Amino acid sequence: MTYAEQRSQRLGMTRCPACPGTCPVIAPDGPPNSPYLFIGEAPGKEENARGRPFIGQTGKEFNNHYLPLSGLTRDDIRITNTVKCYTEDKSNSAKFQNIKDVCSRFHLRQEMSAQRPAVVVPMGAVACSINESINLEIHHGIPQLAVDWFGHRADTFPMWHPASGLHQTESMVPLQFDFIELGRFLRGEANPPVDAYPHPIYEELESKSDVQNCLDSYEGLDLDCNMDTETDPAEGFWCLTFSLAPGTGYMIRRVNKDGIGTYSDWVRSQRSRKFVFHNGMFDLPVLQAVGINIPWKQFDDTMVRAYHLQYLPQGLKALAYRLCGMQMEAFEDVVLPYAVDVMMDYIVRISCIEWPKPEEQVKFDKGEFKIYKPQSLSTKLKRLMTDFNKNPTHKIFDRWGEWTPEEKLPVIAQFGDLPKPSIKYVPKNKAIYYACRDADATGRVKAALVRLRRQIRRVAALHV
Repeated sequence: MTYAEQRSQRLGMTRCPACPGTCPVIAPDGPPNSPYLFIGEAPGKEENARGRPFIGQTGKEFNNHYLPLSGLTRDDIRITNTVKCYTEDKSNSAKFQNIKDVCSRFHLRQEMSAQRPAVVVPMGAVACSINESINLEIHHGIPQLAVDWFGHRADTFPMWHPASGLHQTESMVPLQFDFIELGRFLRGEANPPVDAYPHPIYEELESKSDVQNCLDSYEGLDLDCNMDTETDPAEGFWCLTFSLAPGTGYMIRRVNKDGIGTYSDWVRSQRSRKFVFHNGMFDLPVLQAVGINIPWKQFDDTMVRAYHLQYLPQGLKALAYRLCGMQMEAFEDVVLPYAVDVMMDYIVRISCIEWPKPEEQVKFDKGEFKIYKPQSLSTKLKRLMTDFNKNPTHKIFDRWGEWTPEEKLPVIAQFGDLPKPSIKYVPKNKAIYYACRDADATGRVKAALVRLRRQIRRVAALHV
């Protein structure tokens, strides 16, 4: 019997058929019929030595500092890990990713089936990543109802890992928030956020008169103008969007030059209206390039507001969901399906030409000079196309950036550079919705942040 087998037998652990060798499995801890299943990342040294999950320093923090905030005790819950065996070296991310996938599919599937928990609490990025419907940054501290876990549906409450508070003190507040909200959810006091405007009206203003009529319809109303821009990697400014009321959004593209001018004149005429952005330091220079200047005294930024509240994320999409229940698509999800087609068309066109073979190079290797024959660009392009056909992902095109300028220069001189992902490739209706939603979200997020700040002030005043 090997040492690992002897140790497993001594500690009551089992061997893991999901991993190579004789890897001892650290089994779940807690009542097997508990309605609550907490999932961490992987056992640490102390857990590995004693054969129980969450008994080291992180476990003590979890038991004594965080779990009580939810109204639960360690005796109430069952707790396990995504990866069941101790992994000292996690630097090889690809290897750990494979272990995580194999281990979770085998063990967690069985654990879910045996326990049938009503509430699953994945803690940290690793535990949350095993379920594609969960985005930790967006969903932490917010209940997700009837989530599928290997065929078992359970209400799910994602949260940050308790160890993050040990490593970064600024993470303690979000962690405390998560556990407090878990308690509220278990008492029936918290539900997922709801979008108050599930059917927004977003449209493109295609002419000068369209822009003027839209702006005139809001004349005299004391409303913020919430703004955003979209850019193209090759051409710069592509469009601006604005929203003057929640659930609405308007887009003016660069091609509507008269409309841009009309909007610029309107901005100059507004003496007291606030212009609200999210990360305006990006948008302001883009707008200035097309003649739209936002007065500093009328400028506001929701990213800055969120930063000052400390415990909130700074990303607009995370804020929009957490504060307003708005579901928003990521740029990559919207643009890449269409950009990939354009990028592949470019690769196919340049592959039709037989590019000259690079000259042989002399390299000093292991104490001697050797002749090195670089691959030709034609060979690399054929390999790229073959790999793309096997796995059509946008990451294939990262190779273009890895090739030397000398290799690509003849191609760029004749065909231009490889097209970059851009919103201009997205179908019109989808582009309008994506672009306008940012401006709409900015306005709704600002209103929510203002309410939060007032609440915090009222609470602070009670303790003065």
